[in-house]
Amino acid sequence: MKNAVLIFLFTFFCFGQVRSQSDCPVYYADADGDGYGNPDTTIESCTGTPAGYVANASDCDDTLASVKPGAVEIGYNLRDDDCDGLIDEGFPPKTTYISPAICGTELPEINTYIYAGIVSGATAYNWKVTTMTGPDAGQVQYLNTVLRCMRISNLPIFSYDTSYKIEVAPWYAGYIQPYSSETCIVTTPPAFSRLGQCPTGIPQMNTIIYARMISNATAYRFRVVDPEDPANYQILTRVTRDFRMNQIIDFVVHYNKVYNVDVAFRNPDGTWSEYGDVCEVITPSFPTTMVSESQCSDEDGGPYEPASVHEPIWADYFHGALQYVFKVKGPGLPANGIEVPTVTRWFKLAQIPSLIPGETYNVCVRLVFNHNSPNGPFGKVCTIRVPGSPRLAHPTDIKIYPNPFVDGFSISGHFDDAEITISDMSGRTLEKTFVASSEIANKTFGNTLPSGTYIIGINSNDVHHASVVMKQ
Repeated sequence: MKNAVLIFLFTFFCFGQVRSQSDCPVYYADADGDGYGNPDTTIESCTGTPAGYVANASDCDDTLASVKPGAVEIGYNLRDDDCDGLIDEGFPPKTTYISPAICGTELPEINTYIYAGIVSGATAYNWKVTTMTGPDAGQVQYLNTVLRCMRISNLPIFSYDTSYKIEVAPWYAGYIQPYSSETCIVTTPPAFSRLGQCPTGIPQMNTIIYARMISNATAYRFRVVDPEDPANYQILTRVTRDFRMNQIIDFVVHYNKVYNVDVAFRNPDGTWSEYGDVCEVITPSFPTTMVSESQCSDEDGGPYEPASVHEPIWADYFHGALQYVFKVKGPGLPANGIEVPTVTRWFKLAQIPSLIPGETYNVCVRLVFNHNSPNGPFGKVCTIRVPGSPRLAHPTDIKIYPNPFVDGFSISGHFDDAEITISDMSGRTLEKTFVASSEIANKTFGNTLPSGTYIIGINSNDVHHASVVMKQ
């Protein structure tokens, strides 16, 4: 038994001495079969080269047979193809960047475009998007686009009120190039809608006002409120994300005024979101128009003289106007002038019988968009001369009294039998009476007229007179 133990110890000692002093060569794994070995994976063998191994350790990437010493360097593939320690020598990588204006901001809409700098020769762009906040923080998604832009809503998974780190690399010569080095983080908007621009001033009442788009929204509600009188409000439900102020019909929308607007959206399941932030919409200044330029003055800059008092005097067209009000001021008229309202955007001098032939009058126009709105301003003043020879001076003893009147008015003066006409301010004849000169002093007129302003005409052989009177 003692001899057996000694033999075992002697054998173990001799074997250990042989293994520790082995001169067997080291071989290196050649997993890709290109004849060059991986210096990190070795084996010793005294019985020849093991299968899958080679005697050299020259390979710098044992996963690709095309990568080995002496191989041709392929440009822009971001690899050391010839294992000389250099990557893409002679082929500087192509890089791009993300538009800095968008970085560090909250996107106005979930589908806002994010742009990369253009790379000449690039065939596409690869976007690396890392979720920075929320339950999906740390998630990395990739997106290829042919154009140099992308939207967060293009990703398979995206959320509102979430921050994302955006990186981009161009595809060049068939390879993805390095990602942009600058850190660009954007945040998607909260999960509610609001106006795309806040506050916003509109140039016209029919200007389209957009809400921020909500992905998968099936409709939008716009709540428009007059902040000076919250009882004046209207809710517009639209399948599109836009509306116009001239669509408000539940109350009068005034020019040059601020209104509050907030927006809700309908989900695919039919439920409505809460209203978002209130934005201010500023309506435009009250628009003006004027007498057509061709009738505003003659070729020398003097007053325009129409061919007759029946020639239409035109105002420039303005879209949406319900009425055009012409104001005429000059000799024989009240100090504030006479206003002639019309829906046709023209009037005739014949509608104002008290105009004096040969005299020059100032004419301007204002627009009416809603009869309940305050009057808007008049536009440019033009001068028009009444055609015909100047009339003889009116008899100074003609008097219409009282003016204003309550029940009726009387006429005094010396003239022959006359035709008395009462017209409204548009020139429409309301009453016409023939009165003998002997009866004029005992007769009253206008008893049945409602309150208003009227034109009184007196026509006889020796007198042609017109006056403006008012009934209270």
